Amino acid sequence: MIGCAHKSTKKSPPIVPEFDPIVGKVAAVYPKKNYLLIQQYTNFNFQDDTIFYSTGSDKQAFHLQLSGQKLSQFWVADFSSGSPEIGDPVYMRRISSDDSEAPAVNP
Repeated sequence: MIGCAHKSTKKSPPIVPEFDPIVGKVAAVYPKKNYLLIQQYTNFNFQDDTIFYSTGSDKQAFHLQLSGQKLSQFWVADFSSGSPEIGDPVYMRRISSDDSEAPAVNP
């Protein structure tokens, strides 16, 4: 029996990775109370299913939970793990692909 394999010459389109935007940086850390202040770089709206996280100098990511408290350009966020440091970048990831699924929150 003779087999013949046909190699496709059609190339699939390249996968373009989506990067989470940096929306701010850690401005102050209060480790005894497990919260920090985020200095925002730009105005942004976020939904209930938006994830905020940061990465430290050791490149380990940790989740940030925005409390809804805001003063000028600073947001208050809680953290339960990790060792945030002043100057660490803060990223935002939208889970929902359809912006109409959840109302925008901008406390």
